[in-house]
Amino acid sequence: MSTLIALGQPKIPNHEEWSRHVVNLPAQVVEQDAFPFDISRDAIDKIRHARHEGDESTHAFLRIGVRGGGCAGLQYTLDFTEEVHDDDWITLYYGEPIAMDFFSAHYLEGAQLEYIDSLHGSGFKFVNPNAERTCGCGSSFSS
Repeated sequence: MSTLIALGQPKIPNHEEWSRHVVNLPAQVVEQDAFPFDISRDAIDKIRHARHEGDESTHAFLRIGVRGGGCAGLQYTLDFTEEVHDDDWITLYYGEPIAMDFFSAHYLEGAQLEYIDSLHGSGFKFVNPNAERTCGCGSSFSS
């Protein structure tokens, strides 16, 4: 089951107050330090910037996950969404609402999302200690 919500761009100062707004969602709301995944401050800044560009500003959560595919077997995903599912974990990460499903949390526990800006290019990078093999571009892995 999924639920559509319309949080828009929450201007909520802390996790406790935000949690009261999402109390009726089917997902499990957790504190930032209990979330199974880490996000660097640079990545949060870029997520915030992307959220406020174009149509993304109306979406409630950044969904971080994995799905089958890619040349190594599993592929990382990043999407803005308003859908929350029964098996989601949600948190407020430095003011940004984040969602991750239980399947993805299994593969991403202890991993980190970073934002890299270098002469070779810029973009989000997953640093995943659970990945046994990765593809050359870094967008897929096997575990």
